Amino acid sequence: MDALEALRRIAEAGGRGEALWVSRGDRSGTHVKELELWDAAGVGSPAGGSWVVETGSGMTNTLRVANELGGYVLTDRATYLRNAAQGLVSLIELVQPSKEMLNIYSSILVNPPGQQPPEAARLFHGFLVGEEAQSIIEHYGAEELGANLFNAWVPRAGGGGEAAWVEELGYINGSECPPTHRLPANPSNGWATLTASLRKAVTLLIGGDPTVARITLRSIYASGLATLTASALGLPLSLALAVYKFPGRGKVKLLLNTLVGLPTVTLGLILYTLLSTSGPLAPLGLLYTLEGVALGQALLVLPLVSSFALEVLEAKEREVGELLATLGASRLQSNLVLLREAAPGVLLSVLTGFNRAFAELGIAMMLGGNIKGVSRVLTTTIALESSKGDLATSFALSIVLLAVALTLNALAEEFRRARL
Repeated sequence: MDALEALRRIAEAGGRGEALWVSRGDRSGTHVKELELWDAAGVGSPAGGSWVVETGSGMTNTLRVANELGGYVLTDRATYLRNAAQGLVSLIELVQPSKEMLNIYSSILVNPPGQQPPEAARLFHGFLVGEEAQSIIEHYGAEELGANLFNAWVPRAGGGGEAAWVEELGYINGSECPPTHRLPANPSNGWATLTASLRKAVTLLIGGDPTVARITLRSIYASGLATLTASALGLPLSLALAVYKFPGRGKVKLLLNTLVGLPTVTLGLILYTLLSTSGPLAPLGLLYTLEGVALGQALLVLPLVSSFALEVLEAKEREVGELLATLGASRLQSNLVLLREAAPGVLLSVLTGFNRAFAELGIAMMLGGNIKGVSRVLTTTIALESSKGDLATSFALSIVLLAVALTLNALAEEFRRARL
């Protein structure tokens, strides 16, 4: 079965709710090739279909999403073989290489108007098409994975088979650069990009763009749920550490302070392993959901909320602890008074935790998968638009993110002033 027939059958099964297609959706070379294949199959772009999941991320993440959700996906051979060899995916190859599946990696010399390409660029280009580099490309991965990950074209030039496909479809031997790869005659400068971004941000905020609104609400939901969970667990711990003296108390404080600096990628990797289909927490079904993102963010900000709140509570306990004991207050009464007096500082620690979760990217990407309409939040959308070269939208969404954080901080400041 060739690729085009496979796509037609997948589309038919998807329409019946019997198949799922996972797309990169990021305007990358692989995604563009996917769209070309859908058109060639007579289906057209399936984007927006109920049977289509768009990750808006790289090939490795898209492969893993397809593996977890049991979907079909278009992938390059190198990424698939490497992930399969590492046991990260168990997907089965459905179709064999064909002319329609060819995805060419090219070296294109670029230069400013009226100038020749730099000498270093010409030397590197010459190396890439030379015998040594072509041999490296041809045999790369063969020893480690038992199969070559790429096919070198130059050694096959003039021959038949795949080499003929490249000669037909590729831009080679100094042929003109494709128009789609050319820069505009007068590319905008940085200030123009920033100005356009501000205008776009104002339009998005005032115009109430529904897509941006949904993405923002998902961000607030996930980070809000994470902050509430972290506060529910962390604040009682902070109070206990502030008012009770027990063996190991110093070590617990040291652990909290240490975990504040836990890399998000480390925590994300641990949780991904636990929540994936082969992990012990797979039955929870949290991977690639907003609740899964919230779980990761909660564990990330819990030490931050606890540590900051602990400093505030300890300071207040030193101020009023002895006075409350002298007045004969019970432990419960003392704790309630302590919490009331420390409320502005505790609120600030909670707000700091929310800000940290709201601006977090690594966990949102690893546990949410950046799936369009499901787990795509502000930070992952900003990363996606940046990778696509849409800096204006990236800046605009960044301004939306900052506007939400600024609003919450302003409300917290008003609360603090009201308590003074």
